[in-house]
Amino acid sequence: KEYGADVFEMQQDGVQKGQRVVIVDDLLATGGSCRAGEELVAKAGAHVVLNAFVIALVGLEGEKQLKAPVYALIEC
Repeated sequence: KEYGADVFEMQQDGVQKGQRVVIVDDLLATGGSCRAGEELVAKAGAHVVLNAFVIALVGLEGEKQLKAPVYALIEC
C-alpha cells in the first residue's frame, strides 16, 4: 500500500544485535516506509549504515526523514 498507514513487521531473528544493516528498496518518496524499517532494525539492536534505492524522488525530500545516509541509482 503506497502513501498510507500500514504495518511493518520483521522476524525477531532477522538481524543480530550489533549487526550493520543496509536497507534496499525500489523507491524513496516521502521516506515513511524506510524510516519504519530503520526503527525496526534499531529496536532489534542493529545499526542501519545505508539506505539504498533504485529511484529517489528528490522533490519529496524523503531523505530528511532517515537517519542513515541515502544512495540512489536514479534521482528525479
